[in-house]
Amino acid sequence: MEIHAPIGPTHSLKDFAVHILIVTVGILIALGLEGAREAWKEDKTVTEARHNLQEELRFNEKQLVQDLQTVEDASRSLDLVLSHLPELAKTPTGLRTQVQKLSLGLYSFKTTAWDSALAGGVVSHMNSQEFQRFDEVYLSTKSYQEMQKVAFPDLIAALAYFGSHATYGPAEISTGAEKLITLKARLYTLHHVGEQFQGGLKTADSEAASH
Repeated sequence: MEIHAPIGPTHSLKDFAVHILIVTVGILIALGLEGAREAWKEDKTVTEARHNLQEELRFNEKQLVQDLQTVEDASRSLDLVLSHLPELAKTPTGLRTQVQKLSLGLYSFKTTAWDSALAGGVVSHMNSQEFQRFDEVYLSTKSYQEMQKVAFPDLIAALAYFGSHATYGPAEISTGAEKLITLKARLYTLHHVGEQFQGGLKTADSEAASH
């Protein structure tokens, strides 16, 4: 920003006062324009960030719907196996086939837009309520991803156990039931966390759309 004094000498106190007034007005106008330009840039940056966040949230919501459906299907299959385990154990091949139907989607979720908004300082231009809403939903994203990672080893353990037995006595049936119950508990927790996550995604999406 450059401010140039009026051309010409000052011959009186009045000329000097006019000179000072012109310079002052020029500075105020320049500062005002500079402030308006910075405000416009900040608003544009935040608007773009909200758009990116909204797209990311909607992608995550679609992924979550599919993942929760997979969790629900696996839970129903587990209930079926557990309720008929002693009978199914009489035919190990059939039991193995039933257990192998269990699966987890392990759908991935994006956090790139939020990470970029944090790294670029964009969030400092959001109001506290908006920031808190986005922060909460992305913390939920990470929590759900962690729950996915915890559930997967339990699924592998159940598949490996029932895939390695040719016969089942009472002890083997009991051990197998414990592994299935452990997996069932993991899936229940995953689904519970997922439902909360889903609610947060919808709220944050509405928050982004309202601006």
